[in-house]
Amino acid sequence: LNKLYCEVLEFNDKVITFHKKHGFSVEGIFKNQHFSKGRLWDIYRLAIFKKDWNRLSIELPLMRDNKFGPGKTFTHQFSISKEQVLMFSEASSDTNKLHIDDAYSREYGFDKSLVHGFLSGSVFSKIFGTLFPGEGTIYKSQSLEFKSPIYPNTELNAKIHIETKIGNRLKVRTLVLDKDDNPAITGYAEIILPLETA
Repeated sequence: LNKLYCEVLEFNDKVITFHKKHGFSVEGIFKNQHFSKGRLWDIYRLAIFKKDWNRLSIELPLMRDNKFGPGKTFTHQFSISKEQVLMFSEASSDTNKLHIDDAYSREYGFDKSLVHGFLSGSVFSKIFGTLFPGEGTIYKSQSLEFKSPIYPNTELNAKIHIETKIGNRLKVRTLVLDKDDNPAITGYAEIILPLETA
């Protein structure tokens, strides 16, 4: 086999991008070639040659698995300010005094007012969408179990551990740890990698 080629309708831009990412080149565009849904569409002709296929079949898996394969981890240090807690309380309408009033929280046995669990857990949205994997990541699901209280202005570490990778889908262990490495939040997330890294 010397050459593999395909033809893709212009509106199927995701498939065109997918083929380009895997080494296919656009050989030509058939203008107004296909009539569908009341209009004429262009058809993209894409192809890859044996020499490029052989090279990329070695390079691409290595590139993909280097950073986002099973066993890979990512750590992000962060803290949540009292001001952020108050802003979240207003935005979510969760005005429970446990998150606002230190004296009230102490009556329940806490050192001071608590950060909302979902505000703490939202660090994973930041990580997946902007840091690891980053722009274009689709955040499919998240489980959260709150193990211990989180207080404003304390140092925390969010840790990501990739457990499985099937195609462009990852199952990820998610943790928020306190300064002594004790888990404050545990859970799992499912994400879809961005097109350029899948």
